[in-house]
Amino acid sequence: MSDPGARARATPVPGPWPRFLPAGDLALSVELGDAISVETNTRVRALEYLIQEKALPGVVETVPTFRALLVYYDPEVTGYDALCAALAELALQAPHAALPPARRVELACCYDPEFGLDLEAAAARTGLGVDELVALHASAEYLVYFIGFTPGLPYMAGLPERLRLPRLDTPRTRVPAGSVGIGGGQCCIYPVESPGGYWILGRTPARLYDPEADEPILLRPGDRVTFRPVDRAEYERLAAAGPRPRAAAAASAPPPGRWWLEVLEPGALTTVQDLGRTGQLRYGIPPSGPVDREAFVLANRLVGNPDDAAGLECTVVGPRVRVAAPCAVAVTGAAMPVTVNDREAPAWTTLYLEAGDVLRLGPARAGLRAYLAVAGGIDVPPVLGSRATYLRGRLGGLEGRALRRGDRLPVAPAPRPPRRWVRPEARPGFPDEAEVRVVLGPQADAFTAAGLEAFLGGPYEMLPQSDRMGARLRGPRIAHARGHDIISDGIALGSIQVPGDGQPIVLLVDRQSTGGYAKVATVCSFDIGRLGQVKPGQRVRFRAITLEAAHRELRARRAALGAGLEAVGAAGPGEA
Repeated sequence: MSDPGARARATPVPGPWPRFLPAGDLALSVELGDAISVETNTRVRALEYLIQEKALPGVVETVPTFRALLVYYDPEVTGYDALCAALAELALQAPHAALPPARRVELACCYDPEFGLDLEAAAARTGLGVDELVALHASAEYLVYFIGFTPGLPYMAGLPERLRLPRLDTPRTRVPAGSVGIGGGQCCIYPVESPGGYWILGRTPARLYDPEADEPILLRPGDRVTFRPVDRAEYERLAAAGPRPRAAAAASAPPPGRWWLEVLEPGALTTVQDLGRTGQLRYGIPPSGPVDREAFVLANRLVGNPDDAAGLECTVVGPRVRVAAPCAVAVTGAAMPVTVNDREAPAWTTLYLEAGDVLRLGPARAGLRAYLAVAGGIDVPPVLGSRATYLRGRLGGLEGRALRRGDRLPVAPAPRPPRRWVRPEARPGFPDEAEVRVVLGPQADAFTAAGLEAFLGGPYEMLPQSDRMGARLRGPRIAHARGHDIISDGIALGSIQVPGDGQPIVLLVDRQSTGGYAKVATVCSFDIGRLGQVKPGQRVRFRAITLEAAHRELRARRAALGAGLEAVGAAGPGEA
């Protein structure tokens, strides 16, 4: 490889590239090759660099992978065709773009047998001695292709030819954080405990993902990484000297000038959310935020908040909270019965509470997720520009977790808003069988005609294993035309992956940033909330629409959001 400090230049784009593929109504995939190579990946990073340098209008964020760049955009700022044309022009410039100098990062690695779970087996498989294998692995320099799957996980090239092994036949269900592995011609490091199919050779004490740090992700695409072998004593010393999580802020009292909501009962799964964080998907950190975005926004508007103020997402069974000061609240989304001091109160309406009042959201009678907004918004500290909770990454919200009994949530001061309500005809319904609109692709051609017919024929049952990361469905098998694996690429909101069993998985707000299963279609952003309100056991059908139709509907839905709000009067819900 070239000098790590030199500025890299992309090679010319060969063949029929770039290739543009829609990934729903908010993203598109730019493919720059059909194989994994340093040259192709350099072109991907060069294109991303030019997009950032020129501040391309309408682009929200980007996710680089081996051979493709996933580009999120706002269709109200730039159209799909216009964006493709602009990206095609930049792709022509990419071979001549000088990327910023690569960073060189040296990581300590302990190849102790207790850490190197597969060290001896890998040595036997390659015909090397253990010491030879360690020396060969540590002598190489690795290029970070991209970060994905989990926060901070680097996919790295540069593995010596003698160490190229297929991935494990049976992946582990648990790989410890810091584990250094090889497989499929690549090297990777597991930042957090997770499943994995790589051969584990050792462990680094470095924290590749630290949710308490100002910059939680250690490595970046384009970094050059080397490993320095250390013994167990040195490993323990470095691990002990590494950064430690900051002590959690006391939840017993709010900072001066703020009051709080006290959690008497947390409900089944209640988290702090705002509209989510942007700009972090390229490092493996998802946006999070509410699954049903429209219901969340309406709750905020009912109490006079900005759309992105933080509130609570309540799943299956809501919480019981006591307010410490007079305030205004609103509940929207799933049909959870609302009571104030054990007296029934209306949802979809501004409610005025007094100090000491107790608000409760009961079990959902229809739908799955309800939203509780309070005037002023939940005022927990933002992390990476957002207060949204990412549970798997222990990031944002209240200590990166679901609420517990005894938690006290600070609330920002706010004036008393006028009372408003959402007219019944403007509220969503929760049918036993929901119709969800999709844009086919980006890999629709990876499925047979019969498979596509089965997918659009349905219906599919929502499974209990579904969560904020993905909706798992069971129904007609979707047949692949040439296998279910693809070269890992970016995963847009609503991407429908189809693994080898032919059953679809719809990726939601806490999704992984990249993945290697073919994606038959992408759920339109305006129907994500509808899908997110489907209970386990209920059914879903998919209907394909064109990208143009999806953009028209998105514009109409954005324009109409809040049109059903009006001041409470004679036609309103009465006193609450």
